[in-house]
Amino acid sequence: MKKITVLAIALLFVASMGFAQRIATQSNYQVKNLIELSQAKVIDTLMPTSMLDTACGNHLTYYHGAGMGYVAGNNSYGDLEKAQKYYGTGTVSEVLGFVLTNTPTSSSNTYVKIYAISPTTKGPTGTALGTSTAVLCSALPTLAAPAYTSFTFGSPVSFTNGFACSFVMPTGATDTAFVITTNASRCTWTDSLSWEMESDANWYSINSMWQSAPSVPLKIDLALFPVADLAIAVPGSDQYFDGIQMSQNMPNPAVGMTSVEYALQTPGNVTFEVFDLSGKKSVVINDGYQLTGNHKVTFDCSKLSKGVYYYSIISDNKRMTKKMVID
Repeated sequence: MKKITVLAIALLFVASMGFAQRIATQSNYQVKNLIELSQAKVIDTLMPTSMLDTACGNHLTYYHGAGMGYVAGNNSYGDLEKAQKYYGTGTVSEVLGFVLTNTPTSSSNTYVKIYAISPTTKGPTGTALGTSTAVLCSALPTLAAPAYTSFTFGSPVSFTNGFACSFVMPTGATDTAFVITTNASRCTWTDSLSWEMESDANWYSINSMWQSAPSVPLKIDLALFPVADLAIAVPGSDQYFDGIQMSQNMPNPAVGMTSVEYALQTPGNVTFEVFDLSGKKSVVINDGYQLTGNHKVTFDCSKLSKGVYYYSIISDNKRMTKKMVID
């Protein structure tokens, strides 16, 4: 049975529920300086590409269906876990989860788990690779004061060729906790990145199970941000992450001109961006349509203030991002 959610004051009819009306509301958060999460860590904090776009990442939200509960929560369907998929190879030591509680008196525990990715379903699979230490539901932030919660692991969890980061719902009453998501009307979505484990203990793509209008899938990313040590593929290697290889800029720290080498697994239109810790773009270079293989982009950073910046190669909605220092 498909789950249905709708935007504010929209009405849907669900055939399998006897055409009962389902009304959902949506509330937006203005989340400024989302990129600051990365600079606070020695290693990389991963985020869905959609959230690195300030037009999307500054407008996080939650979806709630009348009579059904939170889409990314333990709603009336009895969902068990909500997961966000990431690419790469490396280890996870911590997850920063934008997860909130609706019942701050609950004594249930919450966890985050790391799963491998099934090559068949493209979603989480098998037994969890690792489980975080417990965080009491009563310790989670509330809607009145939203914030991030740190879920840590006793030892780093290793993953290969991608993983899914899952928030385990607390047991007990419906809607005790939920995950903040992107706003489907503002964000570009390119893959089934968000998943849910339903009451039958099987994984399903949120995109395939929920709808934002009749027959229109709900395309959202979840605010679960793994702190990971990635083995970044560099040009010349046999490994690609999301179809891209990218080097550290040279020289780094950068003074004057600096260069970044990159490689594409498939041809595509390429854009190079540099942005500061607030997410403000300082440099944008349209590198045009590039063929499969190695390339290099060079830019002048002499007019930028000293400090930490991020740079990205974007090719057809796929992005790789690294940190650099300007001296």
